[in-house]
Amino acid sequence: MVNMMRFICLFSLLSLICFAGHNELSELEKKEGWVHLFNGKDLTGWTNFNSDKIKEGGWIVEDGCLRMVKDGEDIVSTKNFKDFEIKLEWKISEKGNSGIFFRCDPKNRSGSPEMQILDDLNHGNGKDPKTSAGALYGVIPAPKGVSKSAMEWHQVHAILKGTHYQFFLNGVKTADFDTQSEEFLKLKSEGKMSKKKNYAQRLEGVIVLQDHGKSVWFRNIKVREL
Repeated sequence: MVNMMRFICLFSLLSLICFAGHNELSELEKKEGWVHLFNGKDLTGWTNFNSDKIKEGGWIVEDGCLRMVKDGEDIVSTKNFKDFEIKLEWKISEKGNSGIFFRCDPKNRSGSPEMQILDDLNHGNGKDPKTSAGALYGVIPAPKGVSKSAMEWHQVHAILKGTHYQFFLNGVKTADFDTQSEEFLKLKSEGKMSKKKNYAQRLEGVIVLQDHGKSVWFRNIKVREL
């Protein structure tokens, strides 16, 4: 009995140290340098492109989630990032489409790499691995079976250091590439970004969450600079 009580106390202590609820950071994460990009309460830290605010009613905070409702336009982090890793969760409405863009010009997202968000089962883009959830949109295909159904939470982890990118969706690596490598340049030339000369060449910029016309939800958005 005594050993069992010690185990319970130890487990409770470790839970406090290592785990946190939605939109909260554990003590371990704080020590590791993680910070929130969404506080779960308001739209602080985000704007629309070329604005100091977000279009009223387009994006809202709902049950601790950042939700694009309708005609919200893309939203942009108010801070630039260079070398960093990001973790977040998303869910998408039926037939929904969205994306996470990295190192964007603060004025637009043209030429920036995108990790695709999609309802693979019901959206036409789900038939092509290069435009399926988790893919480097239009360039590197996502593995089959990595995404979940519409309205289920998906877990994202992306690591960007110099010209090297790694994407993970639901614990599975979906893309690993160096934007200066011959392999990447060949893939780019064969994909949807072939005509974009400066595609994925920025080494610093803002993070963008896409409005593609259907509701999408985000939570637990956190970043650690490397």
